[in-house]
Amino acid sequence: MHVLSEHMGLEPAEETPLMPAVPSVAPCGQVITAGDIPVHTAKPTADDVAVYHAKLPNGKTKPILKTLLTSACERNCFYCPFRAGRNFRRVTFKPEEMAQTFMDLYRAGVAEGLFLSSGIIGGGVKTQDKLIATAELLRQKHRYRGYLHLKIMPGA
Repeated sequence: MHVLSEHMGLEPAEETPLMPAVPSVAPCGQVITAGDIPVHTAKPTADDVAVYHAKLPNGKTKPILKTLLTSACERNCFYCPFRAGRNFRRVTFKPEEMAQTFMDLYRAGVAEGLFLSSGIIGGGVKTQDKLIATAELLRQKHRYRGYLHLKIMPGA
C-alpha cells in the first residue's frame, strides 16, 4: 500500500488555488523505494500507509487514503510517476483486496475516506469497471457510507 500511496500527492483531494504547483522533486526522476509495509496488518497505523489529511471548509482535516488499484500502466505519460516506461516494482490489488484493506484502515481509525485512482491496464473501460467494483463492495458488502472519490479513467 505504501508503494501505491507514495506519489498520490500529485492528485489533489480537495479544491486548491489555481496556481501552478512546483514539485520539490520531478516525478520522472524520483526513485520509489521498496520499503514494503504489510497491507493486511492486525492493527494498521498511519505510519503503515500514506494517509493524506484533506482540509475541510471549517478548517479541520479528514484522513483520506489516497491510493491506486494498480501502479501498472499501459500508457507512457511523461508527467506520471507510474508511466509504462519507468522501471520499478508494480503493485496491483483486486477490488476485493482494496475494499478489505480500506475497511481495515477505516475500522482502525487510520483513514476516514478513500480517494481511489489507478494505472490503466486493459483499457480505460476495464480499469473503470474495477474501480466501480471496489466502490460497490465498499457500499454494499461492507456498508461503508463515508467519503469515496473515484477517478474517471480516460476512454471510460
